[in-house]
Amino acid sequence: MSACRILCRLGLAFTLLAGCTPSAPGPVAGEEYANMPADRILDGIEHVMTSAGLRRARLLADTAYMYDDSMKAELKNVRVTFFADGGAESAELTSLTGWLDGKTEAMTARGNVVLRLYEGNRIIETAELHFDPESDRIWSDSATTLRQDGTVMYGDGFRSDGRLRSLEIVNPRGRMADLRFDL
Repeated sequence: MSACRILCRLGLAFTLLAGCTPSAPGPVAGEEYANMPADRILDGIEHVMTSAGLRRARLLADTAYMYDDSMKAELKNVRVTFFADGGAESAELTSLTGWLDGKTEAMTARGNVVLRLYEGNRIIETAELHFDPESDRIWSDSATTLRQDGTVMYGDGFRSDGRLRSLEIVNPRGRMADLRFDL
């Protein structure tokens, strides 16, 4: 066999062997995503919650961590707009985090929860708030502050219907501004 053929065959063998060696890995997720227990991560979500075919709320969140096994989503930087029976906006909620149940559309908001009710210019602040469109309820079992026109009321929580028409503070205490009695 000629030297040229031997060199060509060796060159070809080395080329084939080089192709069989492991190559550098392609792009991979960062360490924080590799350790994430979520099945999917979504940025910039919008979700409309309904009850009996009527729009009750529109949820916006910067990020949603979706969990397929429970059909729940963990939310970051939450904003929810609530709607009255006629479709007009009735209140707005903001919170740092939250959970949304994909089956029932029930939601829990957590962390610096602020609920602004447009009618009566009321503001409710609490650490945690629950919204269940199926049972038509909004409530909190955490310390709650209600502010309206200089009046500040504190309570151990609150209960309301889903349209925020009937609001009850649990164990209310506080001060009322401009209260006068004409005798």
